[in-house]
Amino acid sequence: MTDLARQECDTPLHTLFADFERSQRFVVVHCWAKWNGYDVSMRRFLEELPPAISHKVALGRLDFDTEADPGFVREYRIGNLPALLLFRDGHHVHTHIGLCTPSRIENMLRDLIAGSSW
Repeated sequence: MTDLARQECDTPLHTLFADFERSQRFVVVHCWAKWNGYDVSMRRFLEELPPAISHKVALGRLDFDTEADPGFVREYRIGNLPALLLFRDGHHVHTHIGLCTPSRIENMLRDLIAGSSW
């Protein structure tokens, strides 16, 4: 999972994020925070995806406390954490807010790959 952070780098977040979201056909970004216990479960669920899904989807993490700004929060309609941002072909197609089961995550990603719309 790629950390989308500006550590020791002067590149603005929107540039790093845009480069990552265009890096592969299917991209999922997990927005998380240290203080949110649900994020630990969400990260584990994402790291344990079946290979049939994980080999097709680029996974990234964004530390919400240190990296996100108000414009980013508004643009992607993030009202709570954890949040998953789903991208297809460089375009944002869905934001999921809150913890969900591993099977729900798998279904969302299968839908992303299959071209479903939300």
